[in-house]
Amino acid sequence: MENVARKLEPARPWMEYGRVEACAGRLAKVRMGLGLITAERAVGCLLDPHVGDEVLLSVDGAGSAFILSILRRPEGTEAIVSFDGPASFRVAQGNLTLAAQGEIGLAAGRVAVDAEKAVVRLGLVSLVAERLESQVKRIKSVSKSVDAVCRRLTQRLGNSFRYVEEHDETQAQTQRVLVEDLLTMHSKNAMIVSEEHVTVNAEQIHLG
Repeated sequence: MENVARKLEPARPWMEYGRVEACAGRLAKVRMGLGLITAERAVGCLLDPHVGDEVLLSVDGAGSAFILSILRRPEGTEAIVSFDGPASFRVAQGNLTLAAQGEIGLAAGRVAVDAEKAVVRLGLVSLVAERLESQVKRIKSVSKSVDAVCRRLTQRLGNSFRYVEEHDETQAQTQRVLVEDLLTMHSKNAMIVSEEHVTVNAEQIHLG
């Protein structure tokens, strides 16, 4: 009975230090005092092990070994936080801040942002997209200068109002204005200059 009881006793783990010599997914070859063993990255160890890392291991007599933490790694090694399944960052109270001295990169098949209010302060924005679609109830924009280069621009508006304090100029190879009902032009002075022909065609023409 005593031998059976010993076999039923759970394996008792102990802590060991080690150095990573090779990595393959969640598994790593770790050199420790007892020799080279294969250890699995524990779920609580979010950093992916890298060759040269000094790690803290949990080892038991049944042959199981887990990397619990990355203690020290060579300078300049990229730190990668990885998850094997769906992951969420949840803050019950307070704010969540992501800060970096360099670049913050985001790569995903789809990005969804849901917020009641968003404030973005950027020095320079560069957007490259194949297609842009937006649905906005109201837009208010204030800018010092706007430069837009378009191959084609089409606008469908219910009403359009434009107020220009100083000069308004349109340069085009040809221009056509179609008005279904009434066209009114009012100015203090008006001048029409044509190099060749001027044609006015109407049922009635009133001058003066």
